[in-house]
This record gives sequence, C-alpha cells and structure tokens, in this order.
Amino acid sequence: MVTAPFALMAVAVGASAHADHERRKATENITELSGNLHGDKRGEAPYPRSTSG
Repeated sequence: MVTAPFALMAVAVGASAHADHERRKATENITELSGNLHGDKRGEAPYPRSTSG
C-alpha cells in the first residue's frame, strides 16, 4: 500500500494550506479593525470615506 502515505500527505498539505489562508484572513481583519480604532481615537470616521461622488 504505497498510496496511503501519499493520500495522508495530501490531506495534511490541504489542511495546512487552509489554516494558512484562514490565518491570513484573520490578520487582515485585525489590521483593518485596528486602523478603524485608531481613526476613532483621532476623531476621524471609522471607515474610509469615499472621495467620489
């Protein structure tokens, strides 16, 4: 049974890639929320205002 180790390795690689993707999304979310908090402390709008329109 040579295929079993390869199948397990594929599952592990997929799980690792998924975890990395989720970690990046969380980091981006934290960065955005942190920027919003800093904007609040400076008396600015919590979200970037649109310059068009």
